[in-house]
Amino acid sequence: MNRAGERWTSPRLPSGDGIRKAIFPDVLVLTELFTRAFHEGPVADWLVPDPVQRLIIYRAYFRMFVEDGIRWGSVERTNDRTAAALWYGASHAHGRPEDYPRRLAALAGPHAGRFEYLDRAFEDVHPEGDHDYLAFIGVDPAHQGMGLGSELLRHHHAQLDATGRAAYLVASSERSCNLYGRHGYKEVGRIRLPGGPTLWPMWRSPSAATNSDKREPTT
Repeated sequence: MNRAGERWTSPRLPSGDGIRKAIFPDVLVLTELFTRAFHEGPVADWLVPDPVQRLIIYRAYFRMFVEDGIRWGSVERTNDRTAAALWYGASHAHGRPEDYPRRLAALAGPHAGRFEYLDRAFEDVHPEGDHDYLAFIGVDPAHQGMGLGSELLRHHHAQLDATGRAAYLVASSERSCNLYGRHGYKEVGRIRLPGGPTLWPMWRSPSAATNSDKREPTT
């Protein structure tokens, strides 16, 4: 999922400069980062309408994913931990943490059904083939518009292009869909949530030409 925001601009970092792979001591900070980054928006409103309940649920939800991503995927963060991206490889392509159904039911309570619906919708359109899946990319709201999300994308795309691997994600707005297009992604379908927003599955072939800008995606 993603959301784009724009507040101010600053010079772009050189590719790969200031990006590190997250480790377990980063879990709490990155949990709060993703919680803040995703707390507002059409998908958030659809999943958990009450913002206070959403905050509680999201903290548990994103902690589960950050821990799982560090263990089984690749969580890449900026040096100051104001932006991060969680990628899964082919061996964990659908991005489901261990014991996920039980843990989701426990943390989401009466809202678990909507999370499950979203998961099934994602699974129904998830493509085959060797690729990395961008499960989440988030920029702290106070640091959006600085090119951090784009820098995280460029950093991982360089690794993918060097090994001939594709990338896949699901964009959650037309604005972020257009932004991902400038990073080489192409639309490969639509997901329409009942009574909620439309989402855009997108695929990037290796060595795709890019023309990115500084607005920040949140997936």
